[in-house]
Amino acid sequence: MVSTAIFQCTANARAAIMKVVKAASLISMVAATAFLSGCDSTEQNNKETQLTAGQIAQIQIANPSDYPRHDQAITIPASLLGIANINTHYQITRANQSAGGAPIAHQWVDDDGDGTLDSLLLITDLAAAEEQLMTVSNNPDGTANPPLAVRTAAEISRKTGGAWEGSHYRGGHFENVSTLTLPENYTDHAEYVRYEGPGIESEQVGYRLYIDWRNGIDVFAKTAAELVLHQVGQDGYDSYHEMSDWGMDVLKVGSSAGIGGFGWWDGSAVQRLSEVEQRSVDIVASGPLYSAFKVNYQGWSYQGRELGDLTAQLSMHAGSRLVRVDLNSSIDIGAFAVTLPKHSAAEWVTGDLDITGKAWSYAYTFGPQAMNGEPLANFVLFRKGDLKDQTQDEHNFVQQLTARDGHLRYYFGAIWGAEDALQKGAGLDKQYVTEYLKKEAEKLTLQPRLVLTNQQTQSLKAKLGSDAVQWSTLAARSEITRHGNELAYGSFDSMRGRLANWEYTMGLLTQGVYQQGQLTGDTALQDWAQGIIDSYIAEDHSINSYRREVFNIDSINSGKMLLQLYRDSGDQAYRDAAAILRDQLVDHPRQNSGAYWHKKRYPFQLWLDGVYMGMPFLAEYSVSFEQGRALDAAVHEFAVVREELLDPQTGLYWHAWDESRVQSWADPETGLSHYFWARGMGWLAMAIVDTLQWIPEENSEQRQLLTDMAVELADTLLRYQRQGVWYQIVDRPDALGNYKESSASAMFTYFLAKGVADGVLPERFKAPALDAYQALLDQFVLVDADGEVHLTQAVEVGGLGFGRDGSYHYYMSEPVVANDPKVLGPFIMLGRYISQLQQ
Repeated sequence: MVSTAIFQCTANARAAIMKVVKAASLISMVAATAFLSGCDSTEQNNKETQLTAGQIAQIQIANPSDYPRHDQAITIPASLLGIANINTHYQITRANQSAGGAPIAHQWVDDDGDGTLDSLLLITDLAAAEEQLMTVSNNPDGTANPPLAVRTAAEISRKTGGAWEGSHYRGGHFENVSTLTLPENYTDHAEYVRYEGPGIESEQVGYRLYIDWRNGIDVFAKTAAELVLHQVGQDGYDSYHEMSDWGMDVLKVGSSAGIGGFGWWDGSAVQRLSEVEQRSVDIVASGPLYSAFKVNYQGWSYQGRELGDLTAQLSMHAGSRLVRVDLNSSIDIGAFAVTLPKHSAAEWVTGDLDITGKAWSYAYTFGPQAMNGEPLANFVLFRKGDLKDQTQDEHNFVQQLTARDGHLRYYFGAIWGAEDALQKGAGLDKQYVTEYLKKEAEKLTLQPRLVLTNQQTQSLKAKLGSDAVQWSTLAARSEITRHGNELAYGSFDSMRGRLANWEYTMGLLTQGVYQQGQLTGDTALQDWAQGIIDSYIAEDHSINSYRREVFNIDSINSGKMLLQLYRDSGDQAYRDAAAILRDQLVDHPRQNSGAYWHKKRYPFQLWLDGVYMGMPFLAEYSVSFEQGRALDAAVHEFAVVREELLDPQTGLYWHAWDESRVQSWADPETGLSHYFWARGMGWLAMAIVDTLQWIPEENSEQRQLLTDMAVELADTLLRYQRQGVWYQIVDRPDALGNYKESSASAMFTYFLAKGVADGVLPERFKAPALDAYQALLDQFVLVDADGEVHLTQAVEVGGLGFGRDGSYHYYMSEPVVANDPKVLGPFIMLGRYISQLQQ
């Protein structure tokens, strides 16, 4: 956590000195840089916070938004806190509170619905741009935490003490149960299940799912913020359809699938889960802060078509009107139909879809569609990348959402105009609904920034110190343990959410793991990496899933592993496959400048990413098989980048350049993008030293250009280093939502370390390389309860066009993840060079 003193140095002193520099020439840039370096040295002394006795973990939370987030829910896997066996007596407190202070509201939850508690749910209020620091500690006296106010509930209630008469249950009384399997004769209006299905609620609103052939979802709207499900339907079906003290059932589901309902789209209509062999319900949790139920559908079919088994888990947390839905199907049905009921008085509205695929959007209906005539908004929230189509049938507005490996997650909810808070305010109108959903979509897209540490992490760091070879080996082994052969052809890549294919991340990670195996003699690492590559080589030595016709320069990067394996084995299949990639570069479209387009669908665009994807391979292939005749072309790519994308004022490189100057993200005069994206420069930095590796010493002119670029870039990077690492947007460390980003930091460290080790960079960069490596360990390495090593705080993707507008908000909105290949690959590979510098 950055101390106040360090923040003042960073934000105020740096801003003041740079203002003077821009306003006048009285202070040289050299002097300014020296001043800022003083700030940076202060920051670099801010090492990872050490946990004290009794403390298990520490959690840093930052609100990336310029508005407060009330009742922000944050879910953290217990394993990442270093907790293998959950003890619900743990205390969660603010860092400035004593062990006996009031604990943070929290609940241990079964987030994946497998019957075992696995995650910590925190509920906290975050002011705009606020940072909070919390500790997880053993309760010193072993007593339970004081009870929390119950703010959510889930239930299923069936009758007992009566008897079945055909399809109706006569007599008896209702009793809540934790699990219920419906008898074969159960159907609608059987008077066996209270309000005909499981229910779930927060203080704001409740919902119920018809646990019969209708399988629709209904809304129990409330006048006041309180829990009410326990009293609903105790006297039969009719009472909750009329206005009562607590509210009423406001939605006429009718023949629709209801609000956020799910089914299968047959091409013309939604088919609900009507034909099911068996239905059962499990109450996963019921309060105080989180509640969930799971419905198990066995033997779903429609007109003879087998649709497999399906589980649907619906969950809510305190303070929210949203229900999270997780669908898991045993059969890949392609897409689920997710519904909003049609009503003649309601308008169907869709949110912004010109956004990145990982961002969230929404659709809603609004109008006087409540059963009492009040305004009612019904809505669903979904990831843009999941949206296959929007359509409708007689009874439903439909979002067709793609299931990935049988899994789909989305949210739904409702807002009723008769809620007390709305009645006392401006009321419910379309503008209110739109603004509410815009904010909810942004909160799902732009998650709070989390930084974790735990006792396991600090213990292993104390044991290994900065032994780079061991850390790289552990990172490689941990990733194999986590994901096995998911990157192999035909497997499902859970990180990417799609079938594995021939792409750059696969080559990046396998290269790092393979070379680490060579360095250490760990043949298991080499065998894993080679096995992944081999899965793509067809009998005729072509490359499975590779598509030449799209001219994607990203496809070239994994060719470096083909060249590596050919050198090591002499197997002609690897050379033949590499020749296919080399042939792409012969016909690959180019700018008028001579630089390669990033992809055919990105015409006239030069991205920093693409330099790494293509040029090291081109140089290595050409030296190996063409007497180096393509080296001029490889070096020319760097020359164009330096000429067009280098900003002379900062020494940084813009992410991309559109030579045609027509892209929406490009400056209409220069064609340049608008921000200095760290990982874009990381790709360029690695490309420089990796390409230089293959240019013969006697090719002095070619080497000189890249060497000059290396030294210039290294000097620039040190000016923008903060606490030993680099921010997502490099030159704006204090901007709202910006964060220390691990993949770029690993790439820059690789660049510095390899540059010094190979003699490309002067010896003066040795100490900064070692310092950067220590900062990677301090700030991004996390060890879980099983001893696996994780690399945290990596931006998942970054690009331009097709919903990615290149704005600052865009770069902040992409997901921040752990263990992405784009951080693991460089981290594993840099270990050998850091080790050389440590000797």
